[in-house]
Amino acid sequence: MADQDPSRTGSGRVQFRIQTRVGSQSGPVAKFLAFTLGVAALAAGLFLSVFVFAGLLVVGGVAGVWIWWRTRGLRKQLKESLKTAEEHIAAARTQEQRRAGEPTIIDGDYIRPKDDQPRAR
Repeated sequence: MADQDPSRTGSGRVQFRIQTRVGSQSGPVAKFLAFTLGVAALAAGLFLSVFVFAGLLVVGGVAGVWIWWRTRGLRKQLKESLKTAEEHIAAARTQEQRRAGEPTIIDGDYIRPKDDQPRAR
């Protein structure tokens, strides 16, 4: 119940008093009932949250599998285009090396002898 105190309205502010309890203290039966209902509400909230989380997990998994399945053609096209792009780049590099007169290096190691060692002929 909210009552306005008419004596406190001098500065233009309105103040309210809220009376929270009517009557005397509650008995042990009411306290036990309040505790039991509070524990039951917490347990129900916990169970509900577990089921909501599991449901969201299932919905997210189904959505992920659906998106993965629907984009399989796009992934295949992307792999093919990357493969052809790599082939074109390798061919262009080979042509540039041949035009420049540079030898094509396949693979190998070269050890340069030190200057103080005699060179074998």
